[in-house]
Amino acid sequence: MENILTYDSSFNEAEFLSRVANIYVMLCNSLMLEDLERVKHMISKQVFDKYNNLLDTLQKNNERQMFDELNVKTSNITDIRVDDNNIYIDVTLISRYLNYVIDKQTNKLKRGNNNTRVELNNYLTFVKKRETKKQSIARTCPNCGAHMDINYNGKCAYCGSIYNTSDFDYILDSIVTDDIN
Repeated sequence: MENILTYDSSFNEAEFLSRVANIYVMLCNSLMLEDLERVKHMISKQVFDKYNNLLDTLQKNNERQMFDELNVKTSNITDIRVDDNNIYIDVTLISRYLNYVIDKQTNKLKRGNNNTRVELNNYLTFVKKRETKKQSIARTCPNCGAHMDINYNGKCAYCGSIYNTSDFDYILDSIVTDDIN
């Protein structure tokens, strides 16, 4: 495992893992709310396409994926790799939630279990460009300088510019999940 501080001198493990949990929860909530635009700026095109295809399938079947009582039990960095262009951080995240699908018209359970929480291992890979732009703690619009809440949707409320997280920070590059119950 590489020493990340050699390549990212501002890296803070606790802050990173907090951000990992936040992105994971936001991705699940965005799928449930059928609005992946809320997280598009924090995930790779590959992850966006994967969840957008899932969302399309659910919508065609008039279904909604539900993640009730969602929480992150633990998250740990398992590997750090560096190549000429990027820094990769692998994380194992254990999540717990009620995982089920409902019919959107009747709100009746179609599959899954809405009474018992599942516990899942999630294997996430985050990537950051080695040559990223410096960012301040308060995120500002790259176009007009207005304060932005990038946890909302990454779009400036004033000028409409998109905050491209990959220019500044780690984004979710891949996610694989398996059931451990």
